[in-house]
Amino acid sequence: MFNLISQINMLAIELPEIAPKVLWEFWGFGFTETMLSGLVTVVVLIVIAIIIRVFAIPKWKSDYSKCSGLQLIVCGLVEGVDDNLEPSVYVHTHGRNQFLSFWYFAVVCFIFFGTMIEVFSLRPPTSSLSMTIAFALFTFLFIHVLGIKEAKKHNRLKQRLLRYANPINIITDAVVPISMSLRLFISVLSGFIIMDLVYLIPFPIAYPAIGNIMFTLFHAVIQSYVFFILSASFISEAIE
Repeated sequence: MFNLISQINMLAIELPEIAPKVLWEFWGFGFTETMLSGLVTVVVLIVIAIIIRVFAIPKWKSDYSKCSGLQLIVCGLVEGVDDNLEPSVYVHTHGRNQFLSFWYFAVVCFIFFGTMIEVFSLRPPTSSLSMTIAFALFTFLFIHVLGIKEAKKHNRLKQRLLRYANPINIITDAVVPISMSLRLFISVLSGFIIMDLVYLIPFPIAYPAIGNIMFTLFHAVIQSYVFFILSASFISEAIE
């Protein structure tokens, strides 16, 4: 036990810090490790999308009983996003705002693959507070723009604008992007730190390797799903 504690103390300095490490500097601009992992995630998603669009989709069949496993997975993901948005958003807007499906499908894929990049010892892009703030600000924008848009269509614009006359409502709305960005940031960063600690356990190599993949997969699914559901619920509340 004493040897394990000593090893952890000696290797503690290798654990990731809150601020991403700067890898390169160009004219005073720092290129961080989360920027690198974010770029890798985007490139991987683009390559996967091109491969599926060019080589897979032309061969897909409308009969699900004869379709391939890849078609089932992709269609299941797309329908999953639509099914979660339909009761909370589309029903209240009579099918409007379909672009939210494309946006949140992209966000879910980015968070998932960005978290899975931990398996290759890269720091997830969403472990950077600037990245999670950007996602949260888009949700904040959708909440108010769509809320005002739907209120105008239902002749409730004055009632909607009067809501901002109450300081409590302003504070409540301002807390939404802060809480969403911090929740995703802390969850992803803590998971990354935990997996670094797993590699310090003096067990056979197979245990950390298998445990890393299983935990990271579960973590990626949970974080992408929770962010999507929270965003959809906030938007739904704003447009009702």
